[in-house]
Amino acid sequence: MRKKKGVAYDQLLAEGNEVGNAKVMDIVDALLTQTKAIESAVSSLGLTAIAFEGSELLDSPVAVFK
Repeated sequence: MRKKKGVAYDQLLAEGNEVGNAKVMDIVDALLTQTKAIESAVSSLGLTAIAFEGSELLDSPVAVFK
């Protein structure tokens, strides 16, 4: 994500990195806003409700390393 500027994603998440943490949270918040907008558009168009697929890593982090 920001590797080109010398800051790796895990560094943004590091404990005590308030600026990095804030950047990551801004991205998460923007994605949540986007998701709500998509859900609203789906509803407005009268389409069948949509379901978002999970992530193997988020659904079962231990399974990723098996």
